Amino acid sequence: MSPQDSSTGEGLTGLRGWFGRRDRLLIFALGLALGIAAGVALASEGATRIWIDPDSTGSATPADTTSLSAASEQSGPEDTHDGVLGDLPSEGAGLDGPEGTPSENANVEATVVNVRDHGASGDGKSNDRKSIQAALDSAGAGDTVYLPAGVYSVDRAPSEAWAIRVPSGITLRGEGGESVIRLAADQGEWVRVLTVATSEDVAIEQLTVDGNAQGQEVESEQRHGIFVDRSQHVTVRDVVVRYTTGDGIYFHGRSSGVVEGSRAYGGEGARVAFNFQGAEDAVFHGNYAEAYDVGYKAEVNENSPSVRKVRVVQNVSRETPNGIAINGHSSGSFVFDVVIEGNDFEFTSDDGFWIKDARGLVIRDNVFRRPSGGTGFYIRGNVQETVIESNVVPGAETAVAINEYVGFSRDLTIRNNRFPDAEVGLEVLVDGSVGSVVFTGNQLAPGARVVLNPGFVKPPLEIQGNWVG
Repeated sequence: MSPQDSSTGEGLTGLRGWFGRRDRLLIFALGLALGIAAGVALASEGATRIWIDPDSTGSATPADTTSLSAASEQSGPEDTHDGVLGDLPSEGAGLDGPEGTPSENANVEATVVNVRDHGASGDGKSNDRKSIQAALDSAGAGDTVYLPAGVYSVDRAPSEAWAIRVPSGITLRGEGGESVIRLAADQGEWVRVLTVATSEDVAIEQLTVDGNAQGQEVESEQRHGIFVDRSQHVTVRDVVVRYTTGDGIYFHGRSSGVVEGSRAYGGEGARVAFNFQGAEDAVFHGNYAEAYDVGYKAEVNENSPSVRKVRVVQNVSRETPNGIAINGHSSGSFVFDVVIEGNDFEFTSDDGFWIKDARGLVIRDNVFRRPSGGTGFYIRGNVQETVIESNVVPGAETAVAINEYVGFSRDLTIRNNRFPDAEVGLEVLVDGSVGSVVFTGNQLAPGARVVLNPGFVKPPLEIQGNWVG
């Protein structure tokens, strides 16, 4: 089954505006107008347009190398991007959340259920799983289950893949870093500390979830912190997830909701800090990731549903090998209509942005930091109708690479980005085909070049108005 058509970012929910405040929007609009004016002026001076006719080459090898040195003397627009994110909106500012009807429990009089009243000790030694689960199961829709300050050790529930399951309509709330739910030692391979499965209207707030990686005898990528599966309208807010050997916060199976103001970090063996595999109509906003394999990831496989209508906005990652990855599947489980905007990602060894089998992506106004080397945007497979614009990528040697995978990428627009250290602006070395690519208005390093495998590049390929400075 071929993927459904979708536009680049239209119809998405989440933020009313990029910054949620009218004054910032006006300032941004003014800056955009000035930037467009500067871009037009540059495009009219020394701009080059390169057309590649695949029939004229006869062979896919060796690769053709085209120098951009003629454009290297151009001065680009004035640098106004300091590479630092502005202040994050206050809690809930400009945030609509996912689509859907409001909770039917919104007007129900809520009560607070204290886990201590059900026998939980919070001493870090006793097994508090049964007591916490009893408190959750006793609560009614709209109630809050409260964990006072303490360390609550929990083991894996018998014959289940989780320790604690949060039912529909419940808010699980603690006292921030003072309330810790910690997985007991030696709990096997398949276990989630907290799970929300086939539920709706659930909130997890002001908690620390500890996977106790050092206490587990067997390493496993299936040992997650918070696992949301086939659930709707789930909010994870002001939560710390640490030391999981799997993923920190994981949305799966067409789950919707909001993850904001949360932090995920882990030691050796941790996989993805924020994984939105199978998320549909979800917002990841104002979160922090550190020391995972990938900070933020949309991943699908042949057995999982596509990712649709997701916003990843104003998040931060530090010391992660990859900043963010979009990993669809060639079977048709694609990633659709995802907006990656206003984030600050630091990547240490691989690629800033890894994209495979996706359609309708908008990647703009992000900072991808890399001390030296690597690729800013690595594209493979079937990536279509995607816009990469106004990003800042210091330290990357190659700005954009389309490489190493059979597929057909088309309708790619890469414009007005800053790659100040990129010696290769655009590299196209593929086993599949690439068509309709625009690479314009980007800043590159002096002497930067384009490397093409022309036998696989279909017109139009437009390279113009790029500059060095």
